[in-house]
Amino acid sequence: MKTKTSILSKNIEQNMNINHEIISLWFPYLALEISFRHHTNFKKDAFAIISQQGNKRILYSINPIGKLLGLRLGMNLSEAHILCKNLKVDYYNNEKETSFMKTQAKWCNQFTPRISIEKGNILLLNVKGCTHLFGNTENIIKKIHTHFKRNNISISSGFGENITSTKALAKLNLNKFEKKNFISKNYIKNNHNLFKKIPIKALELNRAEKEELEYLGIKTVHHLQSIPHKDLLTRFGPKLIKKLKI
Repeated sequence: MKTKTSILSKNIEQNMNINHEIISLWFPYLALEISFRHHTNFKKDAFAIISQQGNKRILYSINPIGKLLGLRLGMNLSEAHILCKNLKVDYYNNEKETSFMKTQAKWCNQFTPRISIEKGNILLLNVKGCTHLFGNTENIIKKIHTHFKRNNISISSGFGENITSTKALAKLNLNKFEKKNFISKNYIKNNHNLFKKIPIKALELNRAEKEELEYLGIKTVHHLQSIPHKDLLTRFGPKLIKKLKI
């Protein structure tokens, strides 16, 4: 996919191969907020997005209030209505979600031309060489959060030098977000304590690789990075090394 602003490259790893300065933006309730963000009771009542799977209508996305009331992803809609009689729902609309992500990627082009739309409602911005135009990276992140707050869109951000871990860091404080209902701001480039919490599942490995790492007692990306790459290469091959470097 190409645009006039030269965003959304086919292979962001090629554009971000050296000297990364990555901002990861994650939209945890995008499907919900596209439909209900202007509803006056969105933060007070249960809302959900449903998807059709065969003859079943199941919960695809749930707002924090709905989760507190016992709703869970994959639950049958009829069961959900038993728990929440006043549950408000809408059907998942992939076209609207995709259109939103494209529009916001274009908006972010003011900060850098190197932007990628990732699976799971994530935008990646490589701001290497661009931060001086805005003072520093934190100023960029503040501008981004202000923009989405004005538009009633929840966002969580991460900042770092590794694509995989930065995406994971943007998701680490979701529980805090849900409990306090605020827009999180993770400026985590040098936050080693937070970095140590990133689970190995953030590397998006296959099942066999995950089981092998767990068997070896390796639970976090930080732990994995402490192992010499030559040893990892012998046991797991080049794919894992590449993910650690990106």
